[in-house]
Amino acid sequence: MLGSTAKLSPAEKIAQLEAILDKKEQDINLLKLTCRRLDEELVQLRTAVTEGFDKSDKKLEEARSALEERMNTIEGASWSGRLTSKYLTASEKLKTSPDAGILFSLSTGSKTITTDSAGELQCVALAEVLRAQDCRVEVLELARSDIGIRGTILLSQTLAVNSMLKNINLSGCNIGAAGAIALWHYVKATKCPLEVVDLRDNNIALGRVVEAMELAVVKKSTLRAVGFDFSRDALVEGLRIVHEDPERYHLHCPSLLDLSRCNIMDQDVPALVSLLLRITVVCSVNLCENSISDEGADLLARVLDVNERVEAVAIAGNLCQAAILARADDARLNIWSCLYPTHTIRLDYASDFDENGLMYFLGTNGRTRPYENPAKTGQVQVLSSEGKARQQFIGVVGRERATCAIYYK
Repeated sequence: MLGSTAKLSPAEKIAQLEAILDKKEQDINLLKLTCRRLDEELVQLRTAVTEGFDKSDKKLEEARSALEERMNTIEGASWSGRLTSKYLTASEKLKTSPDAGILFSLSTGSKTITTDSAGELQCVALAEVLRAQDCRVEVLELARSDIGIRGTILLSQTLAVNSMLKNINLSGCNIGAAGAIALWHYVKATKCPLEVVDLRDNNIALGRVVEAMELAVVKKSTLRAVGFDFSRDALVEGLRIVHEDPERYHLHCPSLLDLSRCNIMDQDVPALVSLLLRITVVCSVNLCENSISDEGADLLARVLDVNERVEAVAIAGNLCQAAILARADDARLNIWSCLYPTHTIRLDYASDFDENGLMYFLGTNGRTRPYENPAKTGQVQVLSSEGKARQQFIGVVGRERATCAIYYK
């Protein structure tokens, strides 16, 4: 029939289908290429966005840091100005001149107050500053200021409300035993993160101070260093608490630490050794006539080997003969090396019966005890070549007026 479409043969149908499949495959490849390009563009877009965010974060962080620094500067100037004003006002009310060191520290916004010239009235004004809620002072360096007992007590009372102080140095401030006890009482209960309390060179002589210090140190776990000095009896008592935690205690040692006749025993020696090993000033230690055995003496001898600042340790009159004999050639274990480690002994005549002569020096055992005729103690022997004395010859080297005549047969 002329109007009808001729039927396709099987071969033609196959060819037609293959053509359609080729076209579909081309379309799929085009889609894959398009997806690949979209993935690449997406990665680039993500990278650009990440870099943009990083730059934004960096700029934001820089802006935040600059703002914080500016705020800290403004806030620091603000609290510094308020505290300076408070200190000046308190000084004016007390009719006293403000201390230059305290005033400089406050006006510059420093967190460390340093002065060596503050007195009692300056401490009263400083106490007003330390009680302020916005006080940011962390270090109080008042070494060698003559603040006295009352000034110490006033500063100690500020610990009840202050929460910032970390370091208190009142060495050489003449704080007295009462001031020391008050300070340790408030240290025990304060919320301040105290780390260092230095009370050395104050000549504190009461054993009660040792007890107050022990209670405060046990209670205040943040304390890592305590500087102290006591009379020799109180120091011996203090050795007990030092032995429990020796790394937290530091002893102020004079040029001659006289601990003779203090009934120091071997159990006290490790604490004493731990203190002597950390001494940083040249000194000598007199431990004569105690109850130290060879074991304790060996520990003390180690101090001489380790710490060159300890020039001599006298241990005569103890129960440690073997330890002394083992180091018989070591002059640093001699009492004279202990008393006069680095100085030449001068015996210059001033007047008759002065205290500068050789006989007086021997009679006082190197000026360490009341005078006694050296011939009576066996340090000097007086003989005569001939004749017979009506009295003993020892009056020749004594300080008392005595008749001493010789007659011949």
